[in-house]
Amino acid sequence: MDPNVIPLGTRVWVSGYKHLNLPANGFMAVAEDIGGAIRGNRIDIFINADAQSVRNFGFQNVQVKILK
Repeated sequence: MDPNVIPLGTRVWVSGYKHLNLPANGFMAVAEDIGGAIRGNRIDIFINADAQSVRNFGFQNVQVKILK
C-alpha cells in the first residue's frame, strides 16, 4: 500500500476479488509493506498458494475499506 494513501499499520477490509485461496467474503488486513512499485490507489495482496495460482490472480479491482 502507498503510505501516502493508507498509512502503515492501518487495518483495512479487502473484498471484491475472485480467487479460491482467499476468503470468499473478504478479509481484514494490516498495511505492513509499502512495496517497491505500489503507488497511489494500489495494493498488493499476499496469497498463500503455489506460483501458478498466484499468477492466475493477476490484477483485479478490489474494494478496500479503512477500519477504525
